[in-house]
Amino acid sequence: MSIHTSDTSRTHARSRLIAGIIAGVGFAAFPLLRPWGDKSGDPTAVADAFASPLWVIAHLCGMVAWCVLVVAAWTHPARSPNPPQPQQSPHRSSRATGFLALGTAALLPFFGAETFALHVIGSTAVDQADLSLLDLESGIRNEPTAMTLFGVGLLAVAIGAALLARDTWRHGTPRWAGITMAVLVALYLPQFFAPDALRITHGVLLGTACVLWAVTSSWAAGRTDDNRSSSGPGIPTPSQPAQPSGTISTPSQRTSWLT
Repeated sequence: MSIHTSDTSRTHARSRLIAGIIAGVGFAAFPLLRPWGDKSGDPTAVADAFASPLWVIAHLCGMVAWCVLVVAAWTHPARSPNPPQPQQSPHRSSRATGFLALGTAALLPFFGAETFALHVIGSTAVDQADLSLLDLESGIRNEPTAMTLFGVGLLAVAIGAALLARDTWRHGTPRWAGITMAVLVALYLPQFFAPDALRITHGVLLGTACVLWAVTSSWAAGRTDDNRSSSGPGIPTPSQPAQPSGTISTPSQRTSWLT
């Protein structure tokens, strides 16, 4: 039982490490690869930004990052038994995972519309030299249902990241790892109103925070497994034979064990 629990914990730790690194790379790649011509106010630059293949690639990186972060949260224990018990599996961070999953599901429709609809508009505007097609941008980005879902999604992922930071704290991972990531996730909505350079900085910091959280969390999981292995129930040795249940040893018996 303890071997199975330890193997499962190590598998989750490896999965969390891989997922956290992928999420971190995705969060950083999104603003780094994203064309920023749509913020220039120049219709030609806006069309070129939307039409660029990097527009699709960058937004896909952002969507993948959110999805993989859910996987990383799911593999994280909510708490670690204290003292560690070999037969006890740590509980999963179900609440954190639930909020992150619901939030990500609410974010994706807006991400998808911006990724693919604006790309089609930009490509068509460039191919047909018809910049009037860019008038459709506002209707896509300001669609009430998509914007509402996007706002609710960002609120949900902020709550999920805060719960994950709490579970990270309880599990013995350095406190700054989960807190830093949670703060940067909570700032995901405000950063949309920031200049391009600040948005890029936020993406890089969030990506770095995800990677550091995954590394430190996996390290803490390995340390916990070692503690579980070293705190297992004692096994009688040849010099100390086990007594039948319900019997009480006499002084002479205790002495004979030592000879």
